[in-house]
Amino acid sequence: MRPPLPHPLLIACALGACTGADQAPSGGDSGADLGPPCSTCLLADEQNYSITSQMSVEVVQLEALSDATVDWSALQTDVQGHPVLPGEIDRVLLVAFAELPPDAVMEGLAQDQLTQSEVAFYLICEPEGATSCSLSDFAILGSTFDVETYFLPSVATWMIVPQTTGQQGGRSFLFLQAAEGVGRTEARITDQTGSLTVEVDLRGQRPLVLAAGDPAITLDWSGLTVDALGNPMQARTLDGLFVARYDATLAELEQRVFDLETDAAELWTMDLGSGTTADLSLMDGPRPFPGVAPGETWLMALRCSTCTHPAPRFMTALRATDGESP
Repeated sequence: MRPPLPHPLLIACALGACTGADQAPSGGDSGADLGPPCSTCLLADEQNYSITSQMSVEVVQLEALSDATVDWSALQTDVQGHPVLPGEIDRVLLVAFAELPPDAVMEGLAQDQLTQSEVAFYLICEPEGATSCSLSDFAILGSTFDVETYFLPSVATWMIVPQTTGQQGGRSFLFLQAAEGVGRTEARITDQTGSLTVEVDLRGQRPLVLAAGDPAITLDWSGLTVDALGNPMQARTLDGLFVARYDATLAELEQRVFDLETDAAELWTMDLGSGTTADLSLMDGPRPFPGVAPGETWLMALRCSTCTHPAPRFMTALRATDGESP
């Protein structure tokens, strides 16, 4: 059995605790003259925040040709730092990388640089409330995993990715390595099995300056060339936008980049189509978008819900000024 190739974006990577830089003035301007506000705003690479990631995943050797079991009953906290309940894991991926060793897979996931050609195939187990899957439970399109054909040394790098429907990314990660004579037939996923550290900078870039209290703002991101991870910007993958006001500083928000929507004091969102512009007055939120106010912390972000890395592809601080648009 050789299942069909997946789209690599199904292998969603969830990242962990964030570490920010030293305290600095919000918005990255340090009091500099940022110029006049815009109402039709062409977003620039220099306004984008930055994020760097490092991933560490345990490698467990299991007896080759055995119908081994993967158990996650001890998993209580996922790699983003969120609590996990036993029954929340409703989908587990078994992903085969034919040519990449574990270190290369970890680097590719952390930097969102894996390609479809690097994924040999993948299979799915749906535990239906259970907290473990045997290798023979993994299947796709009616074909189950043939352990005696494929679970052999040097065939592939195998990665286990437990997921929860409705949440982007994996809750944890584990590499399996087939080995002869080890005798072990069970691998356990715990809070220590997978970890990711990310460093976020929301303050080192030029903020987007808007006129205070003006909701009639049009954003244009057609000129963006690089995303926050340093990869070429893929505008066609951007499918969501949010603008949020926070009762926190940018320095504090750097510590919780994966909770920016849930931690917002007020949040406005918009689904994006195939274009590269958006009218902020049309966003959905708790009230009509009022425009930004001086002295408050505001962020605007462009999201990719299908991308490997769950952090926004573009994000910038919004700075209100009492000046008028040119």
